[in-house]
Amino acid sequence: MKATILLSFLAASAQAFILSPTCVRTYNKAVSKFDEWVQDAAGHICHQGCVFTAETYHDTIRANHLRPAVQKGLERHLARLKVSEDEFEQMLQFADTYIETMLEQCAPAGAAERERFDFCNDPQALDACAVKMKTRLPSMCWKHKSFILAHSDNETCRDISAALDEPLVWRLMEEEMDAYAATCPIRK
Repeated sequence: MKATILLSFLAASAQAFILSPTCVRTYNKAVSKFDEWVQDAAGHICHQGCVFTAETYHDTIRANHLRPAVQKGLERHLARLKVSEDEFEQMLQFADTYIETMLEQCAPAGAAERERFDFCNDPQALDACAVKMKTRLPSMCWKHKSFILAHSDNETCRDISAALDEPLVWRLMEEEMDAYAATCPIRK
């Protein structure tokens, strides 16, 4: 989930494929932290016995945990960006794309009820999924390129880079993961 929360920050710097060295460095920094995000999510969600499925993401995590975390992150670190409700929704759609890609790449082919595939059930499968997802980040960014390009400039990339180094950002994400874990469906 931590990776999902920061995907909006990652998305905002993904124009690195096209523009400034500042944004290239920010994108690379975000990608370099991806493994750490996955391990934190595993520790705060999976290792607590939680079920993490596309269904739980859509039913609970997106509205109750991701939305508030992204909102707080924007307010604290990118307040100068005046993000409309439509633009905010586009940021969350990047996370939706991440979950859809997880299903495509990591759920067993032909699995019945793919929306209920528990990504936390098998730690080795989760690690393998993380490797696949890391290679898919550029294509996920490309899918949202118009939004990304509209909100990426050197100043924003510098702000995102600073946020990625800010312990409060990580604490915010961990708090939302812990809040989910406190009420999550438990693996049987």
